[in-house]
Amino acid sequence: MKAIGKYIVVSQQADQAKTQGGLLISGDDQAQMRYAKGSAVSIGTDVSHIKEGDVLYYDKRNTHQARIDEVMYQIVPESCVVVVL
Repeated sequence: MKAIGKYIVVSQQADQAKTQGGLLISGDDQAQMRYAKGSAVSIGTDVSHIKEGDVLYYDKRNTHQARIDEVMYQIVPESCVVVVL
């Protein structure tokens, strides 16, 4: 599988969110959060500054889902990536 253009194929990671006080955030509250955490699986030919395997946060409202080989991936435009760890 190879992404093209300015797209990134991302495997979404489950992120157990906690508040600063140590309280766990429920799944419903996490679903309403705008940004999601994932790992870059395939990088498009025109993407710069992101490598395969990078962990990143992206705007999940501007992505598409694709099932490839029975695995669900997010297709993320480079412009929707907000943080690379």
